Amino acid sequence: MDLIWVAGALLLSTAIVALTYALRPTSSAPVHRNAAEPAAVSPAPTPPPQPQPQPETFGHGPNHPRVTLSATAIIVELPGFGFAQSWRQLHALPWSSVTSLYLDTATYDSAVALYAEGPGDHRRHLVDAGALSRAQWHTMARRVTDITEGRVRLDVTALDKDRPYERF
Repeated sequence: MDLIWVAGALLLSTAIVALTYALRPTSSAPVHRNAAEPAAVSPAPTPPPQPQPQPETFGHGPNHPRVTLSATAIIVELPGFGFAQSWRQLHALPWSSVTSLYLDTATYDSAVALYAEGPGDHRRHLVDAGALSRAQWHTMARRVTDITEGRVRLDVTALDKDRPYERF
């Protein structure tokens, strides 16, 4: 008697699986939903990713400091010692931690230099103004504005005067 119940249960479960498979909607057949069932929402198409701008490096040559602007950070590097072909990183500041970039002079020094500030941070000397040409400073100012989408601006108009240190 128990064998008959087991065989019946097995036949019933096989029939349910076969019926479920036979009634499964195919991709070409329209799907009819009950009005009480929420319709599946297809995700909105994602726009193609914007290409990341290539890092741009500014400097006079292998024996001078260089400044690299990438999509994520401003990086200042100094040349290696002696005849080494390597660079040592002086600063790598993520754009999210930079609140302002500006040209100024030090307390006891009349040399104009680029400084950076972050939230609750003292100013950091990045590079002297003489490390880049005027054209490089103007290009760098535009790139800083583009990379940070206008959040950080670098005013380099003082460099166009004959004696820029008088402005500071």
